[in-house]
Amino acid sequence: MAVTLMPHTKFQQTLERVRQQDRQEPAQEPAWYQALRDEAWALYQALGVPTHRHEAWKYIDLKPLQAADCVSQQRDPYDWASLEQQAKALGIHIFSLKKAFGQPDILSAPWFPRIEAVLRQTATEATPDAFTALNMALHADVLVVLVPENKQPENKQPDNSQAENNTALNLELESILALGQTKETQFSQPRLLFVLEKNASLSLMLDSRLKAVSVTQTMFFSNTHTSVVLAEGASCNLCYVKAPDSPEATVDNYSFFSTRVFQAAGSRLNLSTFNFAPERDHSVIRQDIQVSLLAENAECTLNGLSVLNGRAQVFNHVNVVHASPHCTSQQTFKGILDGQSVSEFDGTITVERHAQKTDAQQLNKNLLLSDDARVYTRPQLRIDADDVKCAHGATVGQLDDAQLFYLASRGISTEVAQCILTFGFAEDIIQQIPVASWQMQLEKQALQVLGHDNNPKNCFTSCLQPGQECH
Repeated sequence: MAVTLMPHTKFQQTLERVRQQDRQEPAQEPAWYQALRDEAWALYQALGVPTHRHEAWKYIDLKPLQAADCVSQQRDPYDWASLEQQAKALGIHIFSLKKAFGQPDILSAPWFPRIEAVLRQTATEATPDAFTALNMALHADVLVVLVPENKQPENKQPDNSQAENNTALNLELESILALGQTKETQFSQPRLLFVLEKNASLSLMLDSRLKAVSVTQTMFFSNTHTSVVLAEGASCNLCYVKAPDSPEATVDNYSFFSTRVFQAAGSRLNLSTFNFAPERDHSVIRQDIQVSLLAENAECTLNGLSVLNGRAQVFNHVNVVHASPHCTSQQTFKGILDGQSVSEFDGTITVERHAQKTDAQQLNKNLLLSDDARVYTRPQLRIDADDVKCAHGATVGQLDDAQLFYLASRGISTEVAQCILTFGFAEDIIQQIPVASWQMQLEKQALQVLGHDNNPKNCFTSCLQPGQECH
């Protein structure tokens, strides 16, 4: 049952104001794109903000968001100078869609009709979602990344340096709060489109940071939508990182991420999500990932790691649709929870009738470091084909006492032993990242949330050296 958001809520009043401002500004977008926005706004109005009666939102309390005093929408979270420099170095196209609509050289480019077709394709969804529709209706701009056909790494490393073997792009979305001592709410709705043409490859880290400046308590709402289109034989490594940049600030942060991936024949996707929330973090993070394997021999690997403390909450909703035969998918999501943190995994593998010879695996594992932490896990299979290989599973537990005893018998302190086992639980996901420098960054962020200064890999090595002590 759809529930329409009451028009008198403060949140709705802000959205109405933003939409009116957009409609009053001189039109730069073509009529077909404005029509897509109007359709999305009508859909959002019809669906309304979800409530606990919606199965996919039953554990999220959105009342504080609806009651928030939203002051403004942040318009441009991108560092365009850095992006243009990276694009030039990598030989790919990165541009602002808003600016492109007013630049004849881009509109007349031989590849732009492909972008227009993808924009139309990704504007609507088979399964409507209120916040995805809201992003389409009110986003300020679209960051477009186009990797041309057969674009491969120009400077390949030796085989043992595979971590740096393809085009790597580091994209930072930095949202800055500078609201003094107020409790007003700012919000941002980034929209991104990644298109990889035939046999192209790209490694991309999307680093979403919330940087608070002179803030003791405030609220921030971000609603990010990403579309990824992989042509035949394309290969994409996509890494999402969500971490605060100012752990000393207390920020009630609602961050919603929706990702839609469309894969053609022989394409490969490696998508990883990382959520790091320290003790003072009050984030509510919802990730909605939908991958469609549309042609034969497409492959996708989805990994996730959440290291949470305090009152942070992370909700992962994943749906992989096998719409064609001979496709492969692998999902592994892990959570490390301390304090009063909450994690949810709602994962679905859908195998359509003609998708024979499907190989699909799904696993959710959780490690609880606190009696007050909570985990909800629901791995699901929906299979309409008969010649498939599918499996799913979930575990929730604590550190193994036998493993702790074994390490203690080797002279390793309890604190270091716990660090080694906890970090090892996380490292399995981090090691899947194909860029070595990104691995080091993720290890550092995970250790900061766990409250450890030293990397257990280095610490464990020192334990094995005569005369050395673990710290």
